[in-house]
Amino acid sequence: MIKSTSKRIMLLSVVVLLCSSLVSCSTGRFERIKSGKQSIKIGVQSTTEQKICGHITADLITEYTDYRTKVIYYGSRSAVFGALQRDEVDIAFAYTGTMLTSFLSELTPKKKPPSQKELHSFCKEGMAKAYDIDVLDKFGFSSDYVLCVLPETANKYSLKRISDIKPYAKDLKYAGTQEWFFESHANQKLAKDYGLSFMQESVMAYGLLFDSLLFGEADCIAVYANDGNIKKYNLAALKDDQKVLLPRTLCPIMQNEFAVAFPEIQKALSMLGDKIPDKKIQEYNLVVENDMITVSEISGQILKSLGLTK
Repeated sequence: MIKSTSKRIMLLSVVVLLCSSLVSCSTGRFERIKSGKQSIKIGVQSTTEQKICGHITADLITEYTDYRTKVIYYGSRSAVFGALQRDEVDIAFAYTGTMLTSFLSELTPKKKPPSQKELHSFCKEGMAKAYDIDVLDKFGFSSDYVLCVLPETANKYSLKRISDIKPYAKDLKYAGTQEWFFESHANQKLAKDYGLSFMQESVMAYGLLFDSLLFGEADCIAVYANDGNIKKYNLAALKDDQKVLLPRTLCPIMQNEFAVAFPEIQKALSMLGDKIPDKKIQEYNLVVENDMITVSEISGQILKSLGLTK
């Protein structure tokens, strides 16, 4: 009995020590940031849109606080999220639709997607409970999925809506990313609600999708609606006429303890809000992808045009 009690006391002591160590690590990191010895690290996916968001975040923090910043690129969404959980970065970004289906492993219970506001509330509550992560308000960008075809394909089959594909899907090759086919549940919902069954389905890296369409390896691709390549190649974006796809609003995310320790960061990021129209986002993505301007330069121009920086 005495030995059992001793073991429990020792175990409790170890748990307390570990918790104290974790708190101490966070406190030390926050103190280094506040003293200027350490930068606020902003983790983003290495897509054009998220790179722009990362540099806008850095610029806003620099403009409205005294903190130093550093933007770090990662190859995948899961890599960014893992870095945030391990405290390797302080701020990251996630789309609401992705948070719902990937991080929270949930599908909306409704037949049709919830509104942006409903989805954001669900994600904010779910991420706080599951990961102790705070989901801030929309950060100027949204990037819903869209199915695109070449203009000649659209003309040949009179394609304007996703519903129009059904009679011809058996003759068409279809491509998307791993996220699209297996993680976001978007493709499953599309196949079920629209009754689509394609001749061939291919999984590939996002950067290869447009080339696959241009070189005939695919006839229809699932891409982000704000991708500048849609405008560049004059692609036909098909309307989600049954409204089955989840809205994808980009939001800053951070550990709750970081949010509590740095309320001025939240205030600075909230200034962007919903001020950037979707069409403008596509234009910004395009000029960067065409090497007409750097990510850092376009982020500065965006904030200046909105009157948020001098």
